[in-house]
Amino acid sequence: MMKRMMESEKAQGFCFESLNTRYMKYLLSTLLIAICLFNSNCKTCNTCKYGGLDSVAKVFLPIAGSRCIMEIEMGKLATTVTKSKDVRGFADTMIKEHSDALREYHELMDRYCQKYPLKMLPFEQKLYDSLKMKPADSFDKAYIGRMVSDHLDAINQFGLAYTYATDSFYKAWLMKMKMVVTMHYEMAKKLPQ
Repeated sequence: MMKRMMESEKAQGFCFESLNTRYMKYLLSTLLIAICLFNSNCKTCNTCKYGGLDSVAKVFLPIAGSRCIMEIEMGKLATTVTKSKDVRGFADTMIKEHSDALREYHELMDRYCQKYPLKMLPFEQKLYDSLKMKPADSFDKAYIGRMVSDHLDAINQFGLAYTYATDSFYKAWLMKMKMVVTMHYEMAKKLPQ
């Protein structure tokens, strides 16, 4: 499977090795946060009527929540900086649809008695801060590039999480979210750079 992913990435002009290195740093930093979040006692864990999530989900879900928050915040930033009607429309869509996705994410986390981040994790905060520092004349290109790469990464991450998921309700949620981020990826690719 890994070989097919690498071949697919190379065919799209994407370097899997650099993506892998970048995300190893990202995953290691967020893994420590995830361990802290999920090893603490949950207020309702003793009364949770649904089964537990797999270990991959317990690492993936805090990252997914943080990414969702980041997409909302980047969208808000884009609406204040961009002069492009197309970029503003896309940013408005990201704010609305990621806000809806975040609500569903919170419901999912509550269902499984899991804690979730209320703000961006350090890696996402760093990405947001980097975008925020872009001058107005180069903002649109940076924002669009970030949206394309982030949504492509999300497609891969949701697919990987789905592969390891053991709970049918969670798997259905992953598939739905993967379809949403795929749609966002296609929309972002069509924006003028």
